[in-house]
Amino acid sequence: MIYSFAIFIFLSFATLYSQACDYKLVVKNIKRCNDSGNENDILNPGMRFSDDCDLEPIGCVQLSKPTKKLEINYNIISAVTGITLEKKSMSACGLKIGSKTVKCPTQENEKICSEPGFSMPLAAKALLSVATAIGQIHGTFNIVTDAGTTCYEGDAWVEK
Repeated sequence: MIYSFAIFIFLSFATLYSQACDYKLVVKNIKRCNDSGNENDILNPGMRFSDDCDLEPIGCVQLSKPTKKLEINYNIISAVTGITLEKKSMSACGLKIGSKTVKCPTQENEKICSEPGFSMPLAAKALLSVATAIGQIHGTFNIVTDAGTTCYEGDAWVEK
């Protein structure tokens, strides 16, 4: 069984890199986590796959207070099995988003918006085939600043 699963992942990986991304991310919902603070807000949130199967965030982050520290953490799991498909933590200070670079410290009520073409590399692209077979995925997204952590979560389907 494990051997068959390993072959499936290998073939999925080989297939994925031999063609453009033909997976689709269908977002069902994105909402603030129940225990999340109110320091920051995400406006018009969404997510999709780029042509290279990387994650393309949609929307803006509204920071309520100036901050010297700005980190983004996200975790994507199979909603069915609980298997982690992607987990990443990164500093947003100095991050180039399209034609703009995020500068820290930020300003009060600063709005940082995604631009077309900006994507976050998806390390486990081979797992997209597995996610498609599994169906539903669940993700959590944290914005960490000097004022605290704001958490959002969402559910989506990966389709081929």
